[in-house]
Amino acid sequence: MKNSKLQISWLKFYEQCKADIKLWCYFIIVQQICRLYFICALSHFLSSETKFTTILYAMVHGIRFDSLWATCWLFIALIGFTLPSLFTAQISYITKQKWRRYLGGVFTIVTMILCVASIEYFREYKDVFNQFLFGWLYDDKIAILKTIYAQHHVIPNFILLIVILLLYAKYSRYFITDKHQTNVALQYSATRKVALSVVITLFYIIGFRGSVGHRPIQLKDAGVTTDAFLNKAIISPYSALKYAIDDYQDINQAEHGDVSLSVHDMQVIANMKKTAKGSTLSQPRHIFVIIGESLDAWPLQRQYDEFNLTPNLHKIIADDRSIYFKYFLPCASGTMETLNTIIAGVLDAGQHINYQKSAHSPYPTALATQFKKLGFTPQFFYGGYLSWQHVGDFARAQDFVSVYGAAHIKNWQQTNEWGVDDRTLFEFIATTIKAAKTPTFNVIMTTSNHPPFSIDLEREGFHKEKIAKLLAQYPNTNTNVNELGHIWYADKTIGEFIKKITAIDSTALFAITGDHFGRRHILPNPSSFEVTAVPLIIYNLSLCKTACLTAGSHLDLSATLIELVAPKGFTYYAMGDNLLDKRKFNLGIGPDKIITPDFIASVYSPDIMCFKASACAAVSIDALKDRFKQATNISRYIIKKGAILYATEPLYKAK
Repeated sequence: MKNSKLQISWLKFYEQCKADIKLWCYFIIVQQICRLYFICALSHFLSSETKFTTILYAMVHGIRFDSLWATCWLFIALIGFTLPSLFTAQISYITKQKWRRYLGGVFTIVTMILCVASIEYFREYKDVFNQFLFGWLYDDKIAILKTIYAQHHVIPNFILLIVILLLYAKYSRYFITDKHQTNVALQYSATRKVALSVVITLFYIIGFRGSVGHRPIQLKDAGVTTDAFLNKAIISPYSALKYAIDDYQDINQAEHGDVSLSVHDMQVIANMKKTAKGSTLSQPRHIFVIIGESLDAWPLQRQYDEFNLTPNLHKIIADDRSIYFKYFLPCASGTMETLNTIIAGVLDAGQHINYQKSAHSPYPTALATQFKKLGFTPQFFYGGYLSWQHVGDFARAQDFVSVYGAAHIKNWQQTNEWGVDDRTLFEFIATTIKAAKTPTFNVIMTTSNHPPFSIDLEREGFHKEKIAKLLAQYPNTNTNVNELGHIWYADKTIGEFIKKITAIDSTALFAITGDHFGRRHILPNPSSFEVTAVPLIIYNLSLCKTACLTAGSHLDLSATLIELVAPKGFTYYAMGDNLLDKRKFNLGIGPDKIITPDFIASVYSPDIMCFKASACAAVSIDALKDRFKQATNISRYIIKKGAILYATEPLYKAK
């Protein structure tokens, strides 16, 4: 009798396991369909050299990642339906199959949502989820939701999900559930039953590990093809989301961990106190730092001249009264992090300076502080809303006397969820400058070259037809005519603004740069330089053009501008260097890269791109990488500790 009960319990367990394995196979198939959809939807990112067999191999290899998450979902059935079958008979086999079908439905919806989200995310960030996914924690959530709705095919994707759910509801009973259990397994021998039990146990273990080897599946196992996009497609959206969470936690841990400095680091901090050599320019009355939203360096390269996207910047660069820094990097990959670095004068270094307690008062390296002591009135202009990431509060805390946002401009004829268009912003600034009674130092952050790309380009006179013909030569392009038109519009409004301001003040000094790479390019796989670099253009009517083979970054902007206008003997604090002077390191520090006039290289990998064939033959970049790490450590220390490391003696005060 006892053996009979054990056999029946084992039979129920075995039948439930068979149903679980069938459900597991369904989980795998759904994830494979999603992977295929991902590859097809973004096929223009595939390398032209990638063969069908390589794609097929990537699909098969992706099963290892799918197996992990299929097994994780299966644990719900194992704990909820399968294991209890060993001990109770109160719930019928058919009822458990219905519950299993419901589980399959939840899995289908969640997986499809992640699949669609990963496609839209990749279009924006060229990755299947990363730590930037959590930027919404600090960002304007309403604006982000509006952008998602306007830019990322919400309605079509929603309809797709509804259709899939209806199809699942109608047909799932044919491939997930069985109406009746069989009793064939009762006739199995004891040895066979033990063997089957071992196989079932190994199935769960191997499935969860995604591997039969000595270690479970890892992120590096995705890099099995020479196609970077295909390698990203191998990673399950579930795995990508997990790695994004892990990276975000690591960043937070780095932010809150202890930071110690070496004696050499302390010496570097001591050298942040600098003395100006004396300006050779006619003293400007107004200074403008224009930070263009997604203002890339690539449209300024000769190979893209036929698109004519930046005629005004090209004209300024060609002017004998400008200096163009080609080898120039942003210090961050996001707008707020870039503003943090420029405004505070230290690397953001993943610390979200604008949320730090130490940022409640100005850092001695703060840009506004330096120019206030030079006799300028610091002003901050943002085309968006000052509540975004508390940018208004941060600018005020960092010594900007006047802070203006979209709400101050009051012209809403051309707006989107991020604020007013660039022309409206620049017109407001010009009006403000006309009324200024004192010299001003102005930091400007634009917004128009950003989703939802809502500028009426036809009204602006954009050469749409010509761009469409040129873009047709790039069938796998990563952008479209409308997006390129907004690069052109941003350039147009900058040109208009500079012309208008120089008519008001012929002494005006301009520094034009971008906040970060715009994540959009004509080519599907542009070079490392083109997906990182932003321009820096300095323009003044009394400036003398010099041949410039200097590399730098936003960290060097403060010292460069101060040295251009400060009198001899003016004492200031800057972490970076004067780009117009001889430096120990001809180097620019980016978010995870360094640049020189010879190459651009990743700090955390051996990746390096040389600008000349012979440039990297005898290059040793260890010292340059050490400089990057040193700057990062010092910045984190200053951000955590505040200004306690700086000298307390007063700065030079302009008379």
